[in-house]
Amino acid sequence: MFCAIEERVPRGLALLRDRVWLVDGEGVPIDPYGGQAQSYSFPIFTGIDERNSGRMRAQIRRGVALVAYLQGAYPALAKEISEVDLRREDRLDLRMNKGGATVRLDPGDFGENLDRYLTLRDYLATDFGDGAYVDLRFKDRIAFRPLVASNADKGD
Repeated sequence: MFCAIEERVPRGLALLRDRVWLVDGEGVPIDPYGGQAQSYSFPIFTGIDERNSGRMRAQIRRGVALVAYLQGAYPALAKEISEVDLRREDRLDLRMNKGGATVRLDPGDFGENLDRYLTLRDYLATDFGDGAYVDLRFKDRIAFRPLVASNADKGD
């Protein structure tokens, strides 16, 4: 008799059942994050549908694919991301460690407009301040929505 054991390799972190878990490339939770697992550094995947295991795995696989893509093509940007919201099918929302505008990516083409945005982001922050979001999902177009001051900020 022969038995082969293949250890699951952590490819991401996901917020599941109010706790952060290491997940593999197939979208399967491996272990709670902590202890020896703290040596892994990935953005945390949020917005996961825990009621539907098939959708949950698909969402996590999409997040893992995004992180792998960014680590290969944009390693400096990958280190800046604290959270990837996977709740919507039509976009991936990136939140950065230092705050600022949420960056919306196309789930079918992660790199759409990314080069353009990275060259413009300092200009946007300097000239327009923090934004509510930057949407990169449209062909040859970047949509930037500035933060709108609340009535309390206006002195009303």
